[in-house]
Amino acid sequence: MRMPNSEDMSQEQMNVYLTAPMTGSILVSGPPGTGKTVIAFQRAKAAFDMSQKVKVIMYNKVLKFFTENVAEDDFDVRTFHSWVYVWWKSACYPQQPPVESDDKWQHDWPKMWSVLGTRQERGTLKLNRLNWGHLIIDEGQDFAPKMYTFFENVRKIFFEDTAEREKPAITVFADENQRLTERNSTIDQIRGALGISRDDGKRNYYLTKNYRNTRQVAELAAHFYAGLPTGIPKLPDKKGEMPKLVFGNSLTKFVDYIVRYIKSHDNEEIGVIVQSDRMRRQIHEALQSRLTGFGRIKLQTYSYKENLGLEFDQPGTVTLLNKQSCKGLEFDSVFLPELQQITMTPSEIDTFKMEMYVMIARARKNVYLMINNSGSGTPAIMDYLPVNNSSRLEIQDV
Repeated sequence: MRMPNSEDMSQEQMNVYLTAPMTGSILVSGPPGTGKTVIAFQRAKAAFDMSQKVKVIMYNKVLKFFTENVAEDDFDVRTFHSWVYVWWKSACYPQQPPVESDDKWQHDWPKMWSVLGTRQERGTLKLNRLNWGHLIIDEGQDFAPKMYTFFENVRKIFFEDTAEREKPAITVFADENQRLTERNSTIDQIRGALGISRDDGKRNYYLTKNYRNTRQVAELAAHFYAGLPTGIPKLPDKKGEMPKLVFGNSLTKFVDYIVRYIKSHDNEEIGVIVQSDRMRRQIHEALQSRLTGFGRIKLQTYSYKENLGLEFDQPGTVTLLNKQSCKGLEFDSVFLPELQQITMTPSEIDTFKMEMYVMIARARKNVYLMINNSGSGTPAIMDYLPVNNSSRLEIQDV
């Protein structure tokens, strides 16, 4: 992840970095490209310099790879599940954190609260181990409202009246426009769970200016805005090429198109974001056969089944990911192949828009939407693309 120096930071970013309290609970919200992850790590460094125990956590393992170069040896960067397991076992040994009966990846927060209460009554609760220090949560919309309620209750009930020098703190960075499931949290839900009022200027911060994308990419992403309160960021000043809508009649032609771009832009970081793991494997095999031995190009991919390490901020790197893994990342150019595979019912339209919003917003400079038109009929996605707006999309055939 690329970190700015203080001269590159906006006033609203500096407000979070310099003036947000280092105690209690803080919420920072803003759309893609406004610098949430960057400021999260700036805040983590500031907390570390103040001798606070700092943990930066996130839901997405790929985002952990993207950011871990920034922390160096100063503080831990972990996925939430790995952190909460260690934290809970430390405070409640030998019991493991309870999970919901139908989903081992969802913690049973009410039961966890009950366990803490029982241990406190019995005098077996280890408060010094329950104290997490300063927890900085990136992509906070990925977590359930019950999680925030749990941690805020722990912070207030177990520590607010204690004499401990350092009490637990929580800083959350979130964007509900990237909230892709009903288990995720809205900004109002996070704010309510943390006990922060909407007009509390000391604990409620907003980032509004897009610094990642070109204006053209940002305008295309805004076409898919789903109407959630955090809104569309202010458009960036930098300008670039028009996003492309590329039609072809085979996956082979799309792969050839991507390969030609890669070979003529080997100084870029390139992202290829796909709709399914089957498509990821298929495209990876095709790209690998065409790129092996070509210059300094490195092709890397990831799925939760393979658990491969990833490297970022390296020119000449091509990263192939499922759409579920792309939040928080950024690339110079992004390709979205086989978009005709997307189908939706009326109840799924907002989710579709959020997914498109997230995928497009990964691109710093160039984005390519790719649709296979070899089948019969018009793909459902065509009804939602700005195909009649020449200022949003340039149409190409391959």
